[in-house]
Amino acid sequence: MYKKLISYYYTGTGNSYRVATWVADKARRAGLDVKVVSVGKYSKEQLDDTDADTLIHVSFPTHAFTAPSSVIKFARKMPKAKGQKVMITSTRGGGTFLKDMPGCEGTGSYLIALILSMKGYNIVGVEAIDMPPNWNVMMSAYRDKKNEHIIKISNEITKELAEKILSGKKVYRGFVSLLIGLVLMPLSLAYLLTGKFFLPKMLFSSHKCTGCGLCAKSCPVGAIKMLGENKKRPYWKSSCESCMRCTAFCPNNAIEAHHIILIFAMFIGLTGEIFNIIYKILETIITISYLNYVVSIVAQVFMALGFTYITHYLLFILNRNKLINKFFTYTSFTHYMKRYKEPDTKVEDIS
Repeated sequence: MYKKLISYYYTGTGNSYRVATWVADKARRAGLDVKVVSVGKYSKEQLDDTDADTLIHVSFPTHAFTAPSSVIKFARKMPKAKGQKVMITSTRGGGTFLKDMPGCEGTGSYLIALILSMKGYNIVGVEAIDMPPNWNVMMSAYRDKKNEHIIKISNEITKELAEKILSGKKVYRGFVSLLIGLVLMPLSLAYLLTGKFFLPKMLFSSHKCTGCGLCAKSCPVGAIKMLGENKKRPYWKSSCESCMRCTAFCPNNAIEAHHIILIFAMFIGLTGEIFNIIYKILETIITISYLNYVVSIVAQVFMALGFTYITHYLLFILNRNKLINKFFTYTSFTHYMKRYKEPDTKVEDIS
């Protein structure tokens, strides 16, 4: 039925890349001409000679119960369809509380399906694949045996899915997760609009950093630049997607997170004092209460962003001091947590 497969993937620690390779392996065995391409290396020319006999696979992780902004941009950039069919797989953290407990991809899969279907693509498959969680700055990786168990099951599920799609069948799953994602949409929107700009500013390099620049070279969105005169250190820009590639593949495990700063920022935000101050100031200017409320929230967000960016840069400078750097390193939860990366993936495979 199909003659070609183009598998596009966006990945941080290798989970979505691994799913893409599993589908590609199944397609090769079925005799298809296969290409596996990073979303970052996408070009419209890659789809010039494709038509109804082409299956396009899109594989990506779930961020805050939805698709990462890079994948949304990729889907929006894709040209109008010429009869191509699309299979979508989103990876999600599985086994959080129980060994085989599924994760929740929320609106991620069907958001990308909606964007592509509006461009005329025929969506023939939607499935979420459980993989070991990889949010390395907030949670410790599972034991190796548990990771291997999750990956083994997911490999079987992915290949079974690919076999069905390649034989001409259609598979649509994840409607319960979609409903949960719709309920959690405010959280997803908050992440896409503001949260993703805060989280990168937690990251810093510890005294173990050698300035090799691997994190900057391998970043899928080019969000890390090396700054400094004598010894360069990574600095995270606002375009960071929190994909965790830098934390996973740093050869010295030198990427840490400012958890003390995060706790302080959350305390300030949750107490609502800044909001109250802004609201009282604007009360004399804006007489309509609900409008004042909305403007106050927006002003608080922009103030918080400004505070975060200034603080991050100041901490970047202060962290050059060994004593200060060690203080932040040893007060970071990340320092004591195990890092996850997909076991069979090397950084050069996905860079």
